[in-house]
Amino acid sequence: MVESPYIPPPDPEHPRWLLNLQRGEVVPYKDVASQVQNDGYGIISYTWGMWADFDTPVKNPPTYLVGGKKTDLPWQIPTVAGLDLEHAIKVLNRCLGMQYVWWDWMCVPQGQSNRRITLPDEELKLVKGDEISKQLKIYQGARKSLIWLHRTRWNEADSLRLQTYLKEGFGQETFEEVLCDLRISLRLIQEQEPWLTSGWTLQEGVLLQDSLLRDYSGESLPCNFIPSPDAAVKHLSLPVTGLADDIAKAFLMYSEGWTTSQGMPQGVAEKVKQAIDYLGPNNDDSQAKYERVATFFTDLVRSGLVCYWSGMPMVLYILSGAASRRFTMPEDRCWALLGALELQLDNDRRPWYNYNLNRTPEERATHLRAVKTAFFIPLLRRFQWELFLVPRVEDPTYHTLSWPEKVVHGGVMPLSLFFIKDINTDLPVLEYIEATDEIISRSKSSGCTPNPTEKKYIQLTEDVFVRRYRQRRLDPSEPIRPRGTIEVDQIRREERSGLIYLPVMDIPVPDASRLGLENSWDNVEHGKRCVEIQLADQGESCGYFRGIVDLWGTSNAFEAIGYGEFKFQSKRKSSAKQAGRCIMV
Repeated sequence: MVESPYIPPPDPEHPRWLLNLQRGEVVPYKDVASQVQNDGYGIISYTWGMWADFDTPVKNPPTYLVGGKKTDLPWQIPTVAGLDLEHAIKVLNRCLGMQYVWWDWMCVPQGQSNRRITLPDEELKLVKGDEISKQLKIYQGARKSLIWLHRTRWNEADSLRLQTYLKEGFGQETFEEVLCDLRISLRLIQEQEPWLTSGWTLQEGVLLQDSLLRDYSGESLPCNFIPSPDAAVKHLSLPVTGLADDIAKAFLMYSEGWTTSQGMPQGVAEKVKQAIDYLGPNNDDSQAKYERVATFFTDLVRSGLVCYWSGMPMVLYILSGAASRRFTMPEDRCWALLGALELQLDNDRRPWYNYNLNRTPEERATHLRAVKTAFFIPLLRRFQWELFLVPRVEDPTYHTLSWPEKVVHGGVMPLSLFFIKDINTDLPVLEYIEATDEIISRSKSSGCTPNPTEKKYIQLTEDVFVRRYRQRRLDPSEPIRPRGTIEVDQIRREERSGLIYLPVMDIPVPDASRLGLENSWDNVEHGKRCVEIQLADQGESCGYFRGIVDLWGTSNAFEAIGYGEFKFQSKRKSSAKQAGRCIMV
């Protein structure tokens, strides 16, 4: 009888295995725990999945050392085209200088269905999911890290675009030249360096912000950054995030009537002024320019480099960036973000995969919906209303999706860059009910009992001024323009309606004298940024989500109202008259 290979028991705080670089041995973490606690271990972030050959195992793979006894690894390691194992180990030794490393290529069971390298053992499949789910802990426990751009060589011409981008070499160009050059640069550097398009490196970059970018030979790139003189992961986000922030500010000022930079107050960024001058007076030509800038803004967000760091307001940018990244397994569109978003699946559940290629399309779709649901539940629990700081989506496809599909899809553009302040902390608490595909909203003080006396919502008692954010299309790959772009409507006066609103933050009253709003704007005293809800029937807490809107009015314009509980449904019902429900679409 063949003895089963030893699989270490689950450990939520540490990896199961580490690689001894000096000896070429994979060892259980618990066997070397005391040494590692003193000396630490290193981690490597690089891209290998797209070149992995799961029909050809590597030659001379590491041995498996358990309790002083050497055996074969319980799984095979695929070869990676263009990545010589001996060279890789030299780079790791040079850059990390550590005896033990966590290297997913070696330390996580690998395999694909119907290939020579597979995972026939169900336990190994579960172990793979377990190791993936605790990547945050593994990265947090590492002493050193290496971001290895092993397809880049700093001393070769192909890397010049990336070097120019990192050194922000677009500052002296006109706004139109920046749009053109940065668009080309992003496309080329992502084509040439796959670390910038991999799904897994999206997470790894978030977790390793201060790690230096190393090329094929392990060299860093001097960039004269302060305090770090060499280029690190966090510097990848600075050029695009800064420009995206300026474009968002320009769109807001344009909606307030600014069509030229002349007369702007001090402190307005130069790129904001350039964007306003580029858009110019409101006519057909400016509309075409607006769509061009909005499309460029969308491309920046989809790159996965805007707001490429951790934090509450960044969640939608990470989800949007994942939509353009490459994943070998479709499930990893969720699993590869668990660590970056600091999520833990419910009931100690571990990521799972569909290894059965004989499933029907309907079965595969059902499987992926289950994956998105398992991911969405802790996502909503942690980020709450941050997930709904989005424009009104007018694409009919959006209204056919479940809640997990709406949010995890990555097709809805985030609005956080348009907002300076954080949202209120005392908003109603959201909880997802999987059985009915509903989101329940309860006031924080109500516990399990609805408290309609806590007045978090408002209705209008007189005419107000409104600014809306719109997204006409959802699919980021849609070739028809505008494709998934944000349109910021000009501020305009609206008559009082039957809509209700959930204020998420107070906003200042802007200078709107250029909009020709007559004397009525002079009476405006307050501004509120709100979730807009269209009631299906007056007097009932049932309605439809209409995105984020900005409202301005007099002190008497907003009347506080209380709803103890909302049940937000994902899909529009044929009849909206369902008391106690607010349908968000």
